Amino acid sequence: MFKQGGSSKMKALLFYTALIGLFKVKLSSGFNSFQLMKCAYEDMECAVKLQQSIIHQFWKGNEELELPPLDPLMIKNATLVQQGGGAI
Repeated sequence: MFKQGGSSKMKALLFYTALIGLFKVKLSSGFNSFQLMKCAYEDMECAVKLQQSIIHQFWKGNEELELPPLDPLMIKNATLVQQGGGAI
């Protein structure tokens, strides 16, 4: 899914952290039908399980939380930039 470079892992972690943050904001606004497990800051295994749980439960979206479906992910415009001489 992501290339093995450190910056790609960091981008993925930031993306999922932002996604989890959005869920927390929605949940703190009075929506309590979904409970997030809590992970220690250093516990990457727990963070991965949390991300997988969120994707599994919300890939079709959630009307109560006003979340659009995650699959298919519709991207209106994207640019791929090749760095170096290898494949993208």
